[in-house]
This record gives sequence, C-alpha cells and structure tokens, in this order.
Amino acid sequence: MNIAPRPFFTSAALFNFAIALPLMFATPWMGEVLNLQLNPSGQMFLRLIAAVAIAFGWAYWMIGVDPVRYRPYLVLGGVLKVVLGCFFYGAWLTGIIGWQLPVLVTGDFVYAALFLHYYLQSAAPVTSQQSTLNRGSNHVLELTFIFSPARAWRRNCTGTDVAWLCKRSFRVLTTHA
Repeated sequence: MNIAPRPFFTSAALFNFAIALPLMFATPWMGEVLNLQLNPSGQMFLRLIAAVAIAFGWAYWMIGVDPVRYRPYLVLGGVLKVVLGCFFYGAWLTGIIGWQLPVLVTGDFVYAALFLHYYLQSAAPVTSQQSTLNRGSNHVLELTFIFSPARAWRRNCTGTDVAWLCKRSFRVLTTHA
C-alpha cells in the first residue's frame, strides 16, 4: 500500500486540530463531553496536552508539504501518538477516566502505525555510489539517508568524512542524476 504524503499528513494534522482545538478553547465543555471531572489543575494539564497536539498537528502539516525535509518528525510524531494513547488507555483501565477519551485516541494508534508504514515505505535505498561523499564547489553533500555521524559510520564513511560532514552545512538530495 503506497501512501500519498500530502493528503495523508494533511488528514493527520486535521485530526490533531479537530481534537486539540476544542480541548484548548472549550475545555470545560469538552470535560463534560468526555466525562472528565476537571478542577483548575486538570484543565491546565488538558490544555497543555492540547497545545502539544496542536504543535504536532503543525508538524504533520509540514510533513505533508515537504515529506523529505521534515522526515525526522515522522518517528517523533509516531512515538508521541503511541505514548499519549497508552497514557489515556492506562487512565481508562485504572478507572480514572471514562471510555470517551480512549475512543478518541484510538485514531492516534492508527496514525502511528501508518506513520511507521510510510516511514519504511519512503526510505530510499542507499547504493554504493550514493554512499560516497561528493565535495563539489558548493559543498553539497549528495547522500540520501545520512543524517548523523552514527549513520555515516554504518555507511563506511571515514572519520575525516564524518568530521567534514559535521563542520559543513549541507543538504540531502533525494534525486540523483
């Protein structure tokens, strides 16, 4: 199954906004709808969670605009969705909250699985030609998948190459002529 990034991540962003904006701006009403007993501290923490969800919604929107540039946010977003989902399911299983909020965050588990699928699907294979450094006059590093010295090490780059990689500003090119 191939996932088209723009509509998929736009839908992920809209999902976050649809849940987080009412939690942020209509917290007492959402507390009633979700069967939450909110004191002022509870409202503050719910708004904090909503703010994080809005920030990640923006990140998902940006992934939809440029999936190559914002690719690192995929893993972070997927992990956050799973952690928050487990947090709310744990609260439900221990009887702290009702069933309504865990039903809402079930969508987070679905999106987390689809994020992982897209992440694995969109990984470009690295060939031996791509895994060498091209130090052109404009100092552009033509690699597909090296984002850190640790990955550079696994791709058989030398220590000098890693030092050069860390000192120079570079961009990752995804297409090679």
